[in-house]
Amino acid sequence: MPVSRQIILLVLLLSSFGGIIRYVKVLSGANFFVKAISRTSTQEEIATQNYAQPLNWLANNAKEPIVVWVIPYTSQINDYLTINTEHYSLFAVSGENYLVSQKEVEERYLTSNYFSNFSLTDIADALWEYGGVGNAVHQYKTHNREVKFCRILRLNLFGYDCGQEAVSAAAFKGPQYFIDLYNQYQNEIKPNIDRQLKKFNVSYILVDKANSPDADLGKIGNINPVYQDKGFVIYKIDE
Repeated sequence: MPVSRQIILLVLLLSSFGGIIRYVKVLSGANFFVKAISRTSTQEEIATQNYAQPLNWLANNAKEPIVVWVIPYTSQINDYLTINTEHYSLFAVSGENYLVSQKEVEERYLTSNYFSNFSLTDIADALWEYGGVGNAVHQYKTHNREVKFCRILRLNLFGYDCGQEAVSAAAFKGPQYFIDLYNQYQNEIKPNIDRQLKKFNVSYILVDKANSPDADLGKIGNINPVYQDKGFVIYKIDE
């Protein structure tokens, strides 16, 4: 085998080995093995190790798959929830990739942000998070291409309305789309959070304490703390 191919193969093997070690570290919650090899531990790696204990608790104490509301949903532990356990997340940014309606993704997003006290502008600015790349990028750019081709071919001479290019995804959606979401958030979700959690079969709430200072869990009915460490609290929702 040529030397160049041997070098490439060695690099690939080392990269794969590094990925395996990182995954084992997350599953076990231990870092001594990695430290023994690398002698270093980044802040990100330390934070990742801290996710193991609350996730292990959920895996061991909720035997059947259940839905967990992670607060905030942007916490990295939300990404590991569905990897390290058999459980489901109330909302994740990747939710628009699954076989659920856009309306359900929007409602899950608004419900998971109960404590965020969103303004109309906040909801409009977060289109990518609940709308995905299709709504946030592709739709309005596809529309703009259609307008450009229509003008190049001068289809307006045949009575065809080429329309106007949209300057952004928000402009293409139109203000009423975001107004409707804001009204849904304020009038349907905020006053009825217990109903929303029941609707989506949420059984546990996992709070990332460092990243959710405004989460007043006293507003949620029938919950009891069942796990706590320096970084996370888990509440069980009683039926």
